[in-house]
Amino acid sequence: MNKNLIIIGSGVAAYTTAIYAADNNLNPFIIAGGFEWTGGQLITTLDVQNYPGFPEGINGFDLMDKFKTQAVNHCLDALSEDAINKTTESDHIVYNNVIDVYPNIDDKFPYKFVVKTDSLLDSSDTTITDTYYTNCIVVATGATANKLTVPGATTLWNKGISSCATCHGSNPRYRNKHIVVLGGGNVAFEDALYLSKYGSNITIIYRKDMQNVKANKVNQKKVFMNSKISLVWNSNVISMNGNDEIESVTIKNHITNEITTIECGGLFYGIGHSPSSSFLKNSGVELDSEGYIVQDKNVRTKTNVDGIFSAGDVSDKRYRQATVASAMGTEAAIEAGEYLANLNVVTE
Repeated sequence: MNKNLIIIGSGVAAYTTAIYAADNNLNPFIIAGGFEWTGGQLITTLDVQNYPGFPEGINGFDLMDKFKTQAVNHCLDALSEDAINKTTESDHIVYNNVIDVYPNIDDKFPYKFVVKTDSLLDSSDTTITDTYYTNCIVVATGATANKLTVPGATTLWNKGISSCATCHGSNPRYRNKHIVVLGGGNVAFEDALYLSKYGSNITIIYRKDMQNVKANKVNQKKVFMNSKISLVWNSNVISMNGNDEIESVTIKNHITNEITTIECGGLFYGIGHSPSSSFLKNSGVELDSEGYIVQDKNVRTKTNVDGIFSAGDVSDKRYRQATVASAMGTEAAIEAGEYLANLNVVTE
């Protein structure tokens, strides 16, 4: 199957790319991932309070459903009336998992890249593999927050437990509450400093000791000097407790074996993210030591491979915000359009 522009992903960055690409007659094709995983990180957020245009806030799943609907509608609206009568949603988006991306060496298909996907046939265990050829790819697969698997971690997710302090920390539910932050790196320390503006007090729980803190000296100094922040060393969370929302965490000191329960009104993961980029191993795209796509120094959506662009959290390890992902999607669509124009490619 030959496609002019393939967008890999189904979050804010991917759908924004599709909207702008369709408006510029690039005829984008979205490979959204397995159906149950589409929508990016926002689908797990019950209350999005800081996305512009929704003064009362909006459910993350509903927001992403609007993004998807708008993206597909723009893909259809960009077609001629005759083409619209011959096309369906499946001509613009499929719910397959990308398993490989690599340069095309088959002369029968005059396209630069090969994208391979797989999907389960209905509810059976039969796997269907599809192959797509394209001259341009935008990777917008995002990153997943690292989380714990202890009792209560799943049932209390979004009930006071979050992985994004700057997204949710100002929410009224955390105001004047005791908030726990997990981790010992820059993310955890910066989150604790941010949350100290809203919570009554903040406790950082770190599994190692003070000598093994990964946060830089500047952040350490700020945290140690903040009277609202305390630290608990050499401890692991063994359970998260509560009914309708988180009420406490139980921790175990792995040096003394002492078990303690700490009451709290919120918990934030600060233990990093894992970018969804493993399928790029044969693409030639440069990844850093953590797996993030390395951004071009001048144009952040460009990669080191001509014709492959990135947008959103798969290459943005600093901000990780929906608004930033949307902006990068816009940039990626514009850059992809210019790239395809320079190839003198006629859209299908």
